Amino acid sequence: MSRILYVNHTARVSGAERTLLDLLRALPPEVEPVVASPEGRLGDEVRALGIEHRPLPECDVSLKLEPRATSRALVQLFRAGSEAGRVARRMHARFVHAFSIRAGLGCGLASEARLVVHAHDALGGGAASRSVAEVISRRSRLILAASPFVAGRLPRGRGRAPVAVVDNPVDLASFDPAVASPSAVREELGIAPDAHVLTVVGQITPWKGQDLALRVLAGLLERGLDAHLLVVGAAVFTSRLTRHDNLAYQDSLLELQSTLRLTGRAHFLGEREDVPAVLAGSDLTLVPSWEEPFGRIVVESMAMGVPVLATTRGGPALILRDGGGLTLAPDDAAAWTGVAERLLLDPAERAAMGERGALLARSRFRLDRWIDRVTAAYAEVAA
Repeated sequence: MSRILYVNHTARVSGAERTLLDLLRALPPEVEPVVASPEGRLGDEVRALGIEHRPLPECDVSLKLEPRATSRALVQLFRAGSEAGRVARRMHARFVHAFSIRAGLGCGLASEARLVVHAHDALGGGAASRSVAEVISRRSRLILAASPFVAGRLPRGRGRAPVAVVDNPVDLASFDPAVASPSAVREELGIAPDAHVLTVVGQITPWKGQDLALRVLAGLLERGLDAHLLVVGAAVFTSRLTRHDNLAYQDSLLELQSTLRLTGRAHFLGEREDVPAVLAGSDLTLVPSWEEPFGRIVVESMAMGVPVLATTRGGPALILRDGGGLTLAPDDAAAWTGVAERLLLDPAERAAMGERGALLARSRFRLDRWIDRVTAAYAEVAA
């Protein structure tokens, strides 16, 4: 049996952490996992799975280029990485799987453990990002990239770790249109069965583009459509060291809702544990991010048979190239409105797009196939 220490830099739960929890639920019996992260929601969910959790120092940071913030972030990452290294030695871990670039940076700077880094975010081209990329590339044995887009931002060459693309999976047992009720969420919100429902899912932060989704809703209403927008998510990362002021952005969305007269049409639902049910009651999913490294909600929507309109920048363009949705520039609300109107008024095209997406999700993004690829990567590192 191989003992593996999984390290995450934050206790908050967003897309990458949900992928980690999916992995922990499905690991084969020969892998004995232990998880190290700051205390909080992630640790609680890990313990609920019956898996040992070890606390790390608080490390909810962003590596934005501001001298004081960057220095503080590096100190926090170094402390967390040092503690993760001590945990790995005490538990005789075969290796450490850092489940974020920040966790990988901390472990790479402060630990001598055999290291696998899981890259969920696409690094930028600035000096700070290049430095981070060099550290994790030279200090790890292997980098697992969540999409080809993420892999394309990582350095290659002599002395650097190999990069393997392991596209994030979808849990088809949970995201099953045969199980979720298409009427439950509509009835909860008082939305008529024949109204059009668009949904945007993700943490509340400027780069996720929820403001564009609100403008699309306003445009559809101006064109006479009976439409609603479900905004699922919350401002998850809110520390002073976070790159964006997400709480201020959340307030600005509520102001925009009022300015565009969308009260009663735009529904802010916060974080939901019943995302499959939300999608079952939706006609379209919007993913208008400035840049999306992978797009977990894209494959979840495809699995539910819901067509997706997504950003051209990042992972969704590769996911949707064979069907299941369309991609649009994330700064053109008029274009999004026009395409959304066309699809909403054409149930046959929407149904065909949804069926194609469901087929692709079930063939390309199955959880069991993803687990096989991750454990095969483990075997390479162990060898």
